[in-house]
Amino acid sequence: MDVISKVQIKGSTESIKKVSKLFNKDLSDYDLKENQDTEFMVSSAYEEYEMTQEWLSENVGTDYIICTYFNVSDDEINIDLESESYTPQYLFDELIKVIHKIDEDVTLSVTYIDDDVCIGALYYDKHGKETMEEYDYEDVDYVYDLLEMCKNA
Repeated sequence: MDVISKVQIKGSTESIKKVSKLFNKDLSDYDLKENQDTEFMVSSAYEEYEMTQEWLSENVGTDYIICTYFNVSDDEINIDLESESYTPQYLFDELIKVIHKIDEDVTLSVTYIDDDVCIGALYYDKHGKETMEEYDYEDVDYVYDLLEMCKNA
């Protein structure tokens, strides 16, 4: 079962330029293959890592990541990911630590949905992390309400 995660990193133009260098891959020739995508994301947050199933499960939160969308604009980075079973929450936990070494005012938000109809939102800022999950809902847009609740918590 796949999990779809939508990641948004927001900050000043100067901060986003610096943060985007964490993803220092030339995406024009980037071949979207599972191992490459997984390593692309993992290398942005970890200086040392292993591309083994055990290490990824324990340190990233999922065995693989497929990056289906990556875009950098003046004040934000948007990334769409597919992963197996779980959103890569441990990866996001590490990524925000690296980002906050660049600028603690940068925020990272994630909304995700899985095949079991669990939707959730993660929001990271200089004050910490907020997490919301919901297993019973009638409207997919509810995930955006969760994210707004996290931002305003």
